[in-house]
Amino acid sequence: MLQSVDPAEALYLKTRIDLAMKAIDQEVAPSYNHFDTLEGMKSPEWLIADGSDASSVAVLGLLHYYQWTGSATAKHLADMLAAGIADLHAGSGSTWPYGGFLDYSQSFSLWHGYGSNQVEALA
Repeated sequence: MLQSVDPAEALYLKTRIDLAMKAIDQEVAPSYNHFDTLEGMKSPEWLIADGSDASSVAVLGLLHYYQWTGSATAKHLADMLAAGIADLHAGSGSTWPYGGFLDYSQSFSLWHGYGSNQVEALA
């Protein structure tokens, strides 16, 4: 654990992560559980940069931080973002996007699959 190896660095990182969580909360919380309708489908409004891709990276970081500190804020933010990511799961085995997780909540036709962190973040 970083705290036992370098307590000063651990404190520095904790301070910076707490600031990042505050910024995420300011972006996510006001629009949490609000949806747009896009191309006939519901689209979550609270994802970071309107993307499940960027939000999934944040979820992975928040979960690591939660494991390290037990921060209820980190868990709450991860839960909110994960709900939006799950809402961008679309299609079936025979219809677009074939059960995939769409990357961008503002266009269901733009899909890049970069990193495909969505499944890992939800798992």
